[in-house]
Amino acid sequence: MISAASTDDLLNLAAIVYRPEDNADSLLRDFAAALIHKGHQIGGLVQCNKKEGQHQHAAMQLIDLMTGCVYPISQAGRDCKLDPSALTYAALAMGRALDAGVELVIVNKFSAQEAAGKGLRNELAAAATAGIPVLTAVPEKHLSAWHAFTGGLGTTMACRRTPIDDWWQERSLRNSRKRQLATRAEATINQSVPDRSTPEEFDLSLPLTCR
Repeated sequence: MISAASTDDLLNLAAIVYRPEDNADSLLRDFAAALIHKGHQIGGLVQCNKKEGQHQHAAMQLIDLMTGCVYPISQAGRDCKLDPSALTYAALAMGRALDAGVELVIVNKFSAQEAAGKGLRNELAAAATAGIPVLTAVPEKHLSAWHAFTGGLGTTMACRRTPIDDWWQERSLRNSRKRQLATRAEATINQSVPDRSTPEEFDLSLPLTCR
């Protein structure tokens, strides 16, 4: 469970729950593309499974939403077998997104690796504690692990576009208001701080007492 996040931060964590017959990868890709087209700053990863030829295995690939770089993540000639070294590229992409302060982080899956305490679990937690909305996809069989990870507070949605759009609209509006309030508070503090650009001088002929 994420222990260092507020309740509101955990509500920034959202997952679409999918079954084997659902195409969660396509849903996340289309949603990310729509936001990028509208000018939103999005980071993280979406998955694309590319199959060439009738009898070839599907090559799993990750697309970095900030750079457009494509990383193969499946072992050569082994369908649906994750290449452990690919997690290094995925973690770096997540780190770039967090450093850039993006509006939304998308992670292709919270699956077997994350359920076991590995994979991108730490990066998901880092995004949540930073207050950045996070969207991922969780296989139905790992839903209990997701609930354990979020303490039961993360948002779960059906594998359809409308719930995702509604969640994003609510989260983006709430976070926009928080940023506006923070900016106003900072401006108020700056106005109340006295100008110390010209330091006060003591008369060195007198005792140097604090005043």
